[in-house]
Amino acid sequence: MAIVAASIKSIRQKFAEDQFEFSKHAVDQSIAHQILVREVREAIGGE
Repeated sequence: MAIVAASIKSIRQKFAEDQFEFSKHAVDQSIAHQILVREVREAIGGE
């Protein structure tokens, strides 16, 4: 469980520091489902 918590913390840190990229599939899906980057950031907890 500690590994999962460390991974989540690392992902949140990367979002907070704008050190992330979206795959083409993720972009396509976000467009199809009208999901904003801001909404992803809020869900991740990076903002």
